[in-house]
Amino acid sequence: MMDNIIFEISGGIGKNIVATAVIRALKKQYPEKNIILQTAYPEIFLNNPNVYRVYRHGAPYFYDNHIKDHNTQFVLNDVYRCSSYLLGLKSQAECWCEQNNIQFDGKHPDLYLNPLELQRARNKIQTQKPLLLIQPFCGFSTEVKYNWNRDIPPQQITEITSVLSKKYDIFQIARPDQIQVPNTTLFHSNDLRELLGVIAISDARLGVDSFMQHAAAAFNLPSVVCWITNTPLVAGYNSHTNIYPSADTNPNISTVNGNYQLHDFNGGNTFDFPFYHTNIFDINQILSNF
Repeated sequence: MMDNIIFEISGGIGKNIVATAVIRALKKQYPEKNIILQTAYPEIFLNNPNVYRVYRHGAPYFYDNHIKDHNTQFVLNDVYRCSSYLLGLKSQAECWCEQNNIQFDGKHPDLYLNPLELQRARNKIQTQKPLLLIQPFCGFSTEVKYNWNRDIPPQQITEITSVLSKKYDIFQIARPDQIQVPNTTLFHSNDLRELLGVIAISDARLGVDSFMQHAAAAFNLPSVVCWITNTPLVAGYNSHTNIYPSADTNPNISTVNGNYQLHDFNGGNTFDFPFYHTNIFDINQILSNF
């Protein structure tokens, strides 16, 4: 009979990377127990010493193999329903620990790539200049090409890449259906480990609150991250340079369709756009970091 903890993770790649910090704390609190995951992204947890087994949602015989006749406890709460998260009081990892009575161990995430995976990434990306990765648009939904409450406005990222392309070879992490920024090479891979490897070997990074900034934090790679309606207190890292909307945008903070939070994280209604124009960021402030 085994002592198991079943940890279920819903959501995207970034949320799964955040979960690695929670799992580290969980293993520290219960070192004798086997942590078994169900997730849409098991690749995130390969080689993680804190994880006993990882499965995709709906794995066959899961109950028979890991719950029946075992001493099993569960971590099934969704952090997006935690009061401290909804109120923006603590980091996502800390909120996750709080709602499951886990002693918080810091929000730095953990990713483990081996030397062959890193070499594979170097072979994949051939550049003449230093490699700049950008992820200006979050990848939450194929239905949303531009998410105003998290994405860098297209005209502003176009101005930025026009300047930075003189210094860097710029690869844009994006789905094939997303907007491609001029002066960039679109980089999409169905192999998540390959994608993480490219992040790990990159020379510089510019993004938004999406999975690249979480992966960069796990690899101890400082990055430039732009924030609009959400905050790095909850979802970001002090190791990054966090860029906020410029003061002259004069945000109107009221919202028509807010529910538990001021703005819809998943895409935002256009009629809730809180700024008087779309020049949200000070471009020179962003460029000064490269």
